[in-house]
Amino acid sequence: MPAKQFVSERDRAVLRSFAARIDPNDPGAHNNLGVLYYQKGMLEEAVAQFRRALELDPRMAVAEENLRVAYRDGGFLEQKVAALAARLEAAPDDRDARFELAEVYLLAGDPVRALPELERILADDADDPAALEAMAKVRRKLGELDEAMQALAAALQSAPGDPGLMLQYAEVAYHRGHNELALEVLQRLVRTHGEHAEAHYLMGFVLGDMGRAEEAREATRRAMQLNPSLGKGQANLSIAAQDRSALRDPQPLRVEATAAGKVALAHYTLGRAFVRRGYHSEAMREFNLALQRGEDPRLVKEALAELRLLRKEWDAALAGYEELVAADSGSPKLWNERGIVLHQMGRLREAIESYSRALALEAGYAIASNNLGVAYSHDSQDSLALETFAELVRTHPAFVRGWLNFGLLLQRIGRTEEAARAYRRALREEPEHPVAWNGLGLVFMRQGKLEDARAAFARALDVRPDYAEARYNLAFALSNLGDFQGALQQTRRALELEPYYVAQRYELAMDLEYEHPRLAIAPQLSEGDQPLQAQAAPVELDPEELERALSALAEGADPPSAADYDDALALIRQGKWHEALQAVNLALQLGAPRATGLALAGESFLQQGAYGEAVERFAEALRSDPGCTHALEGSVRALVALGRGREALAYAERLLERRPGDIDTALLAAKAARLAGDAAGALRLTESVLVREPLRCDLWLEMARAQRLVGAVPAAIASYRQATACDPNAMEPRMELARLYEERNLLPSAEEELQRAIAAGGLQHEAVVALARVRIARGALSPAVELLADYLAEHPWDAEALLLLADALLAAGQLTDARRALDRAVRLDPENQEAARLARALDRGALAGNGADGPNVSARGRESVDGMAPPGRRPYAGRGSARRPSMHSWSA
Repeated sequence: MPAKQFVSERDRAVLRSFAARIDPNDPGAHNNLGVLYYQKGMLEEAVAQFRRALELDPRMAVAEENLRVAYRDGGFLEQKVAALAARLEAAPDDRDARFELAEVYLLAGDPVRALPELERILADDADDPAALEAMAKVRRKLGELDEAMQALAAALQSAPGDPGLMLQYAEVAYHRGHNELALEVLQRLVRTHGEHAEAHYLMGFVLGDMGRAEEAREATRRAMQLNPSLGKGQANLSIAAQDRSALRDPQPLRVEATAAGKVALAHYTLGRAFVRRGYHSEAMREFNLALQRGEDPRLVKEALAELRLLRKEWDAALAGYEELVAADSGSPKLWNERGIVLHQMGRLREAIESYSRALALEAGYAIASNNLGVAYSHDSQDSLALETFAELVRTHPAFVRGWLNFGLLLQRIGRTEEAARAYRRALREEPEHPVAWNGLGLVFMRQGKLEDARAAFARALDVRPDYAEARYNLAFALSNLGDFQGALQQTRRALELEPYYVAQRYELAMDLEYEHPRLAIAPQLSEGDQPLQAQAAPVELDPEELERALSALAEGADPPSAADYDDALALIRQGKWHEALQAVNLALQLGAPRATGLALAGESFLQQGAYGEAVERFAEALRSDPGCTHALEGSVRALVALGRGREALAYAERLLERRPGDIDTALLAAKAARLAGDAAGALRLTESVLVREPLRCDLWLEMARAQRLVGAVPAAIASYRQATACDPNAMEPRMELARLYEERNLLPSAEEELQRAIAAGGLQHEAVVALARVRIARGALSPAVELLADYLAEHPWDAEALLLLADALLAAGQLTDARRALDRAVRLDPENQEAARLARALDRGALAGNGADGPNVSARGRESVDGMAPPGRRPYAGRGSARRPSMHSWSA
């Protein structure tokens, strides 16, 4: 739950009164009221409204997603699961508790965990209609429509004539393409429940698909008569589409009090808060008040110009930026944003000049380089655009938007292979970026690789289900593959999201304190390709209530202190790095302790893996306060992560002086000592704390590492064993022990440890790859192939696993299957030289499963073939599902 609330009790009572004014039978109204409650930090009320929306419309996806977010952010999920687990531990046969637990998992969007609970209930009572209905929901969530139909059919046997079950059965049958069956069920339903509006509405779709247009129109007309809301287009609000940190945790404003008792920057700060929440009209009012009250005019005018840019008020925005650059001509940020306004107004040459001015002031300004490349492309200066983007991604390889725009330009001018590489490079930085997957799918379509295109568009929709362009593109791919029913369904859904197809667009970039707006612009502007602008009604807020709330906050404001960073610390714990940094910057501006803020900024970078940035922030914090223990500890952790042991050890020794006897500090110092080559010191430190904490897995793991460093292998093996005994589910000690066995050629022992690692952690990349290599080395080819096939069915994009599969298949003499695996690996990663060499060797006939080395020798283990060596390991990217498909489903 949020620690602090911006809304007074009186305001909360007013918000609750909204519930009496909405249509009690309108699920959209309940959903939107839930979003409003959520924005104000009233999570319990929000959850109640989302659940009511789902009771009225169980298929309302946006309410389901909102409920999932509210459950997680309010901590309700963990509390409920813990309570139900305790009930089941005390009474394993408590059917109601088990069913409620399955429902909680479903509401939280975790059908995999709901599945075993429902299976347990149905094992005791196979005719339980509620459990069968819930099982059907789980199967639909998992995409298993046939199993969902079976569950609903069994439920209907137990509860014949139930209208809700009949409607669900018809809907699943329709989505499976069984139109005749769906129509038969719906006709039975309306015969017994003639006023069932949704049955008539679904019947309209079924009849339409069957070509019976007149009957379809009549069914739809009847549905509208029974429930006019079915014909209304309503904007259902979504939490996920907004900045969750801003919505979930509305913060009181911390402002400075002047000697006269007035509030400095109060309206400016409130305006920024409104921008953060997307309340642009309210933000505009506050910024104008800030100017009237004499708050910092430069800050306020810059905020006004940004806001007008976001509102697409181009003339007013341009006037604001002209005034700003006249007063401060040395700001690259202002010149860049002025260029964005000119760009959107179609004044390309002036925009190019403005972007160039920004770059002249700051040569490494990535977002201005990005925008300049887009402007050159729009001005038909493709060679300059290519040069600009190439330089941008060379100097800023982690700037994803640059890779996306570079890929789009290359794709537009027909250089598809290079475009594919650009999109893959973007995916290396952000593996789940939907625009990159969509762009890669478009490249595959252009190359005629329809199966790969379908998979890429599907991946984009996995990440962003409301991505209309990807749905249109998936429909095109399915149509070309002959799946006309699937194409029709995707097109229907895309039309609901966006009535017109809009091609992939360039994306401009700008600095903005609280958000990353999507400033999309088409590669070639034309009258026929205009995006639709959704019109949202402004949120009505009472200015007097806000003024009273602000005054109360100002009167009770404490002097700046370390407590001002509470919000930043909470955001870091939630993984919201960008928002945490903004909270730190705001607290620093308001005079909170500098060393504490810099240490928190370092912590944010450290948690993101930006270790170099973290080291710099911690060093700056220590310059401000040499005794800041948070900065000392952060420095050690960041330097250890960078492998800079000697520097880390120097900080660790200072930290030990301040925290003598602290176990975690001693462990951190031991890691630093080991990296610095001081194995004896690492052993001494670890032994000193193991005496006090002999059951900690991480301590035994560090002991094993130090023992390996001094060559005490038997002792290291014993320590690894102690680590796994302390935590049987820990992956790291098992993986390291398996590598140690592998190095000493103790392959059966290595295999045993890796199997235990997979049993504990699932089909994770590192464990699967290691186990497959060990099995191939032992000649156990069939188990290796089966393991990799199961893994690839859930992770079809893992090129390293595909290479290992090809390796095992080659060694087994299954050349055709090996060829398919290699082809897929090359398609996924054309730059993988090892895959290309293996493919060439296979084409030459140099690799044959029954060759001189025999069928049980790994192809990549033969040193004479092109000098190939096993690829390096890569970090595991995610845990797979517990379900294990058939052995050869990887090729689907």
